[in-house]
Amino acid sequence: MCRGEYSRGMASEQSRRSGFGIVRGLLVGVLLGLIALVLVPIALALVPLALLATAMALGEVPLDRPRSAGSAGILVGAGAVFMFGALNTVAACAGTEDFCGNTNIVPLLAFALFTLTCGVVVSILTVVRSNR
Repeated sequence: MCRGEYSRGMASEQSRRSGFGIVRGLLVGVLLGLIALVLVPIALALVPLALLATAMALGEVPLDRPRSAGSAGILVGAGAVFMFGALNTVAACAGTEDFCGNTNIVPLLAFALFTLTCGVVVSILTVVRSNR
């Protein structure tokens, strides 16, 4: 086997592991998001921990793509659940006379947008760093 064939085989294995990492991360993120919608203090603790794990994964040399992709998946999955919850609240309260007792949805929308944005940025950084 040539050196080039070996490196291509390793690259495809890394890509496959990264793909599983992001899918696994998305599932964990969705579960984290569902739990966090019920228990808000968990969200306030676990999302910063996910951000810290993501920063540590991106800082490794060489890049640990499966871990970085998994962290990105967690952020995207949790952010998607938060965004769904926020948009669901807006849709449910828009028809009421006083917007469900003057509910302030801005913090949840901001948190959802922040988490989603971080997940997307980490996904892009993982792809860019892995192609170097």
